[in-house]
Amino acid sequence: MSRPELIAQQETSLCGPAAFMYCVAKHRPHAYRDYVMDLALHGRARLGNLEVVPSEECRRSAPKMMQIDPVDWVALASLRDSTNLLLPMSHAAQTAAITTPADLEAWFDACGLFNGTGNHTRLVNGGTLDDLFAANMSYSSAFVCLLLRGSIMGGGGAIGTKFGSGMPKTPLFTPDHWVVLDELIHINARIAMRNLCPSTGACSLDSERIDFRVYSWGNYHRINSTHLSLTVGEFLPYFYGYVSAGK
Repeated sequence: MSRPELIAQQETSLCGPAAFMYCVAKHRPHAYRDYVMDLALHGRARLGNLEVVPSEECRRSAPKMMQIDPVDWVALASLRDSTNLLLPMSHAAQTAAITTPADLEAWFDACGLFNGTGNHTRLVNGGTLDDLFAANMSYSSAFVCLLLRGSIMGGGGAIGTKFGSGMPKTPLFTPDHWVVLDELIHINARIAMRNLCPSTGACSLDSERIDFRVYSWGNYHRINSTHLSLTVGEFLPYFYGYVSAGK
C-alpha cells in the first residue's frame, strides 16, 4: 500500500495488470489491500465495481518466487484470468497474460474507481509526436499508461540490432510492454508541449534528447537510463500511444 511501485510482474507477461494495479494502489490503496486480501482468503474479490473470479487453474498455479512474488501473482494473474474468455492463466501460460489496450481501458472503466478513461493507442502505425504531447497534457489529471516496445528500456532485446545499425523501426503489431508515466516528459530539459514546435510548418524534434521517469518492473526507471542520449526520433518508433484514467 505504501510503495505501489514494488508491484512487479517479474518474469511473467503481466505488465498490463501490473500497470493497472499500480494505478489502483496509488489512487485507492485501501481498495487494493481489500482486493488482494479477499482473493487470498476467499478466491474471489471485488475491485470497486469489478468482480474478479479467477479459475481453479489460476488459483492452484504455483509460480516460483524468481518468476513472480506470490502476492503479485494473486493480484495480477487473478485479474487477467478472470477477464480472459478463452485462455486460462497459469504460470506457464504467457500468452494468456498479454493485455491489449482495450483490456486495460475496460478494467479502468469497469472498476469505477477512476474519473473517465481514454484509449489513445496506435497499434499499426505507432504513436506520433502529437500523441506524446497529449500524454504529457493528460498527466496532471490522469494516470497515463504508455504502450511501448520493451527493448527501448533495455528489456526484450537490444535496440539497434534487429535491422542492422542505427535505431530501427519496430515491426508492425509488436508493442509488448506497459509502463505508467511518473513525471512530465521533457525534451531537451523543456516540458514536452505543442508550443515547442513552430506555429506553422512541419515540426521536427527528432534530434532532441527525451527524458522522463516511469513505473515498470517493480520500480521507477528513467526512459534514458539505458540509452543515455536517446532522442525523440529514436524513441517514437518504440511508442504506440497510451491509455489514460482520470484521477
